[in-house]
Amino acid sequence: MLGNLLLYAANRATQGAVDSITRKASWGGFAVFSMLVGIIFGLIVVFWALEPRYGAIASGLFIAIGCFGVGIISMMIPQFLDWLEKKAKSAAAEPESTVAAVKDEVAEAVDYFGPLRVMGSAFMLGLGIARSLKR
Repeated sequence: MLGNLLLYAANRATQGAVDSITRKASWGGFAVFSMLVGIIFGLIVVFWALEPRYGAIASGLFIAIGCFGVGIISMMIPQFLDWLEKKAKSAAAEPESTVAAVKDEVAEAVDYFGPLRVMGSAFMLGLGIARSLKR
């Protein structure tokens, strides 16, 4: 019974971590792709530098700088989104929202396990805490 409670708590705790890792991986992949495109265009610019004309070099250089800039911005987006989430959570950390969050978690636990298992787990946890306080 306590094992199920710990498994449920671990699943709830890691749900946000998986979402965050997925977001960072997707934006990181886009950043790597953009930087790779920037390197390719940079090599094209080096090739064109060997040519006697300079018109193609300037256009290739602008494309390479643009792709590299997009890659840098893509790498900064996950940190910016994390910052926005932390800012929103700190603004929403009022007592009413905390009580509502606890109520929602309890309702989800009851829906997941059923009322008898939740009551039994709560009783066992309370009994364990009471024994530790008695000592």
